[in-house]
Amino acid sequence: QRFYTMQTTAAMEGSVLKSDKELLAAAAKMEKMSGRVLFRWISFDVVAQALLATIISGAVYLVNALLAPSAFAKITLTPHEMTGFVLGLLLTARIAIGSLRAYEASAQ
Repeated sequence: QRFYTMQTTAAMEGSVLKSDKELLAAAAKMEKMSGRVLFRWISFDVVAQALLATIISGAVYLVNALLAPSAFAKITLTPHEMTGFVLGLLLTARIAIGSLRAYEASAQ
């Protein structure tokens, strides 16, 4: 690997920084690789586990609703909806910030 540094002494005053094709090619390659690395954690196992957890929780909800339908009429869902909305916003913000940080780290 080559490391490029710029000298900032008096001897460099008035000089022109020229384009380095190798450096530009390496920067473009890193930019392309960082896009591939960003969502590498999404795999078949992760998606399968998420789907399985969704199916199980839905089945538990349906069984509960069928076994005790009178309990569902008495319980208000507003606190749960509000809590879910706030947690959803926090999770979305956390994922967005984490994705940005991962992208910036892989681009360096």
